[in-house]
Amino acid sequence: TCAFRSTKLILLDSLLQEMKMKSLLLLLISVVRAQGAFHITQHVYNSAVHQPGSSLEMKCKTNRYWEYCTWRHSGYRGDGSATIRDCNLEWKRASNTVIKQDCHDAVTNRVSIIGDYSKHECGIRIENVHIQDAGKWVCEMEEYVLLGRKGSGRRDKYTFDIHVQATTVPTTTTTTTTTITTLTTTTTLTTAKTTTTTTTKSTTSTSPATT
Repeated sequence: TCAFRSTKLILLDSLLQEMKMKSLLLLLISVVRAQGAFHITQHVYNSAVHQPGSSLEMKCKTNRYWEYCTWRHSGYRGDGSATIRDCNLEWKRASNTVIKQDCHDAVTNRVSIIGDYSKHECGIRIENVHIQDAGKWVCEMEEYVLLGRKGSGRRDKYTFDIHVQATTVPTTTTTTTTTITTLTTTTTLTTAKTTTTTTTKSTTSTSPATT
């Protein structure tokens, strides 16, 4: 009986050790797969805050080659209504270059492609930034799949938050100063004082003495 129990414990311990090893192996495989999965490793832009008329640059980088790259803007029109604007880029194997497949009318003439594809980068430059370009810009990239098509590969995305400051028109205040000059005329009245001197002449009459 004791030998049977001892053998049973040994088998149970071996089973537990085997389960632990399998769990560690599965965990290791998951970590390796997670590290090797297609994902965006870097995202940069020239500034978060822009003035109207300036240039906006945004760029994403993945850990491996990509085939499709979409820039999606969520913002507002001039009347305040919400709008979604896409600009789709694609890497062409035949020409080994990135081309702009289609882009929203509001930005297509202002958008150019930037970034080094050999470094797995996808980026755009928007010239003459408008107030309506403010908002969320999402960079969504899809990995390259040989003989695949859009939707065949794994994807990853990153969101940029862009602000465009409205131009402030300076207000000029004109101050008019009115000067009132009071002319004071001083009139000097000169009174001529006439002094009349009356001279009384005393006449002495000598009367003859009465004898």
